[in-house]
Amino acid sequence: MERAILFTVEAWDINCPQHIHKRYAKRQIQPFIDELQSRIADLEAQLAEAHSKANTKS
Repeated sequence: MERAILFTVEAWDINCPQHIHKRYAKRQIQPFIDELQSRIADLEAQLAEAHSKANTKS
């Protein structure tokens, strides 16, 4: 061998989104996302109510 090229790899991203195929289309999972976002909104409202009740007692 007369010549060689040496490469130094500083980082390797095995989870590169370019090579990860989506398993489900957005339209398939959107109902679940909507349900979870609704649940989060409900829980945040309950938490805000609990905080306001706690602050009025203080």
